[in-house]
Amino acid sequence: YAAEGGLEMGLLANSKQGAGYSEILAPKIYGNGVSTAAVEIKGQVPVSTQYATPSSYWGKYGAPTPGTGNVGADCDPLKAFRSKSFNYDSITNTYTEATNGAFDAADHPCNWNKIKVGESVSIPLYYTDSGGVHNLIANPLDKFIIRVRTPCRYGDEMCIKSGRYTFDFTSQGDSNYGYNDPLMSWQIVGEDANNSNSSLVLQPYIKIINKVLQPNSTIFHEKRLYSGYLSGDFEVLDVTSLSEDLNNCPVNSISNFLSNSNNACPNGYNWNQQSIQKPVLKLSVIKNLISDQADTIPYLEYQFLSNTSTPPTDTSQTITSEGLSGEFKWTLEVKKPQGGGLLEYVIQQ
Repeated sequence: YAAEGGLEMGLLANSKQGAGYSEILAPKIYGNGVSTAAVEIKGQVPVSTQYATPSSYWGKYGAPTPGTGNVGADCDPLKAFRSKSFNYDSITNTYTEATNGAFDAADHPCNWNKIKVGESVSIPLYYTDSGGVHNLIANPLDKFIIRVRTPCRYGDEMCIKSGRYTFDFTSQGDSNYGYNDPLMSWQIVGEDANNSNSSLVLQPYIKIINKVLQPNSTIFHEKRLYSGYLSGDFEVLDVTSLSEDLNNCPVNSISNFLSNSNNACPNGYNWNQQSIQKPVLKLSVIKNLISDQADTIPYLEYQFLSNTSTPPTDTSQTITSEGLSGEFKWTLEVKKPQGGGLLEYVIQQ
């Protein structure tokens, strides 16, 4: 009962805050001190979870927090692969750390999340603490990367590039995209920081000048995803990408937009005057995923990486309540997706 009361207290405190909020609440005392509840809210990726050498992404934070992704089985943040490359045995489904392993630490399936057809994920590009709201991309030097890959074709958790699904490239694809079917969409939305009463939502990077293989399009079509797959790094978007906002204003780069750098337009409009706050990157799978063997690809795998000075908001906010009474302990944990959705409960006796 103490754990349940503490959890409700944590949910209430969290509901009054924004994405990425973290706090250790004062212990709640029940029954004249007979029982207590310790409550902690974790909304950001832990500082200690940056990738280290020899990873290609050393120094970068990963979301989901390494070890907590849902692509692999039995994922454990205490056993996360962050500082060493690894080898994988598909027969025994085991992983072995190795200085010169076949796979980069960031490629471990427990460091990736799934996204299925019809689903959307929201990745907050800001975090909230006792000092208020802070945009993650505070200056043009801050970087983030989105990586997307197909799952292993034969059911393995991990595989080399050639073992992953390949898309169905046919002449019957969408002619607007060079006969490549559009599979995913992305956009960044946020609030107008200069007018707290404004319902304005900034939606940059929607306009597409040339849809055919347009590198800065808000659509990830088959070839764009496949190019990332062929390159071996699976990168499909980074903060240096160029585009335009809804006012036909070239924003030079996503980092300039998110850091509210001055960027006056030829038509006199200046989006810097609006000063975006609480930006959120949204990814959606908008079409069935068909492989080159005409079977259905069950999902895609995605990962967010950043080299910002502060850790990014995690994919889920975790609220943990530990009830204590004498020698007995009961722990309740809730994971709440940052973009909203159902709660996932974990109970430990």
